[in-house]
Amino acid sequence: DYSVEKAYDGEEAWEKIKANRPALVILDVMMPRKNGYVLCNEIKNDPDYKGIVVVLLTAVADAVPNTSYTHMDGKNTLADDFVPKPIDLDKLMEIVEDNL
Repeated sequence: DYSVEKAYDGEEAWEKIKANRPALVILDVMMPRKNGYVLCNEIKNDPDYKGIVVVLLTAVADAVPNTSYTHMDGKNTLADDFVPKPIDLDKLMEIVEDNL
């Protein structure tokens, strides 16, 4: 069983992460106010939260050579994994189970 929270943008997600300290977060790279790449790097660069597993949800996952690369401005990211859109729920659950 898993407890799930949702947020409508990156700022709300960050507040919920700080309040709930989840073991794993799934972030859409295209969130408003703070995108998934930015929030992922904030999580991974914060000593209190860097142990949280971060999975990025993206339409370009198949073109991403590894989890430290992103197409967004050619920047690196510290994500632990990527889930391609459209979402395959079996694949998503496999990633969640492998990382928890």
